[in-house]
Amino acid sequence: TPDGDGINDMFKLDSRSLRYLSVDIFSRSGMRVYSFYGEGELLRAWEGWDGNVNATSAKASPGVYFYIIKALGWDDIEYDSKEQRGFVHLYR
Repeated sequence: TPDGDGINDMFKLDSRSLRYLSVDIFSRSGMRVYSFYGEGELLRAWEGWDGNVNATSAKASPGVYFYIIKALGWDDIEYDSKEQRGFVHLYR
């Protein structure tokens, strides 16, 4: 619910124990609406997906979106061998 009330405004993961993170979010039609890849300082500064399309001011339509997350932890466990896939519901 990215409405500026400070509650669930961003789709974000706890990345404290991750070396790198890759997040892709797709609409039901398969269009990529968000992509992030980061490590180090870029990962620490990552704020998450704000419900906008491809980091523009265009707001994604309410609905169901599909995500793919790949990560590598500081313990050298490669999570990308088991991509995390799922759905996120966007409400406006």
